[in-house]
Amino acid sequence: MKKIISLLIICLLVSCGTDKKEQKATELKELSASELQDKSIDELRIIRNEIFARKGYIFNSEDLQKHFSAFDWYQPQYENVDSLLTDLDKKNIQTILELENRRKNEIERRIINISDKELAHYKNAYDSAEKWDKQFMNKMFQTIEQFKGRPADTTVLTVGNIDGIGKLDTVTTQVYVLDDTVYVESNWTRNGELLWSDKIKTPYLQINNDDIFAYDLRHPWVTFTIAVNYGAPELSKRADYSGIDRETALKMAKWYIERKNLEISEEEYTQYFDSFNGQLFIFGEPEIWHELLQWYEPKKVFILYYAP
Repeated sequence: MKKIISLLIICLLVSCGTDKKEQKATELKELSASELQDKSIDELRIIRNEIFARKGYIFNSEDLQKHFSAFDWYQPQYENVDSLLTDLDKKNIQTILELENRRKNEIERRIINISDKELAHYKNAYDSAEKWDKQFMNKMFQTIEQFKGRPADTTVLTVGNIDGIGKLDTVTTQVYVLDDTVYVESNWTRNGELLWSDKIKTPYLQINNDDIFAYDLRHPWVTFTIAVNYGAPELSKRADYSGIDRETALKMAKWYIERKNLEISEEEYTQYFDSFNGQLFIFGEPEIWHELLQWYEPKKVFILYYAP
């Protein structure tokens, strides 16, 4: 654990319900960006304003007034404490402000903005849309409402029996936006070991023939909704793909093993294939390319089960 060099950091680790008498002022020391890099923008705001609070500043913000009133050392008495700030105080304030501005910039890069005019285009298209398209647009409107004004960043979990061994497996998929570009990052970890990961950029799904849904013209909210609802891997039983017979699946596997130069004999894989009790793994671009994969535990790799 990093050494805590000042009470500014201690304040973040102590509950707001701490007894006033337990909190005592200590000499402040220089803060470095590396010590604060893991702090959220809200935490940084508290740390920065503690410098003013210790000088007796009377806060106009109700939340700051309430927060610092929980400590017995806070004695609000000045409307301006600029003359009381030391060179060290000013240096720490500048360090924190730079980090806050960096956090704000990071947040802004992850926010999707949409004008009333742009949103109206999609709402107008809803009236003439087909049933499935309306279902998608309802999801999009709900997604806009959920993430409006905050970072478009969420996690989707895919849970099932991927390897056919023991406990259920979980694939974690992070869907996020950066500068209006949508990313889907998935990874499967078992007992601390990363077994599989992949990344999709700007996933596509055909909605309808309206230009506002076209690949080059659609709004990032369309892409983000596609990513959240259809970008994460899916799991399925073999029985759900009964149209793919054993011979076809094994031919696909043989071709894939040779193409990937995997040292797996046909006999070894066939034996494993016939005894496999896990689920099939479905991953890829929602509209363009979906691979149906089966886990191969001896080599800890996915083997192609079927691809269109």
